[in-house]
Amino acid sequence: MNELVFQIIALALSVFLGAATVYSIRLYLEI
Repeated sequence: MNELVFQIIALALSVFLGAATVYSIRLYLEI
């Protein structure tokens, strides 16, 4: 696999995980 493609996928995955974490934390704090 191309290294650039791997870096883009890793970046998108980290952004997705970060957004999911922030969303779950906000959801937890609202309860």
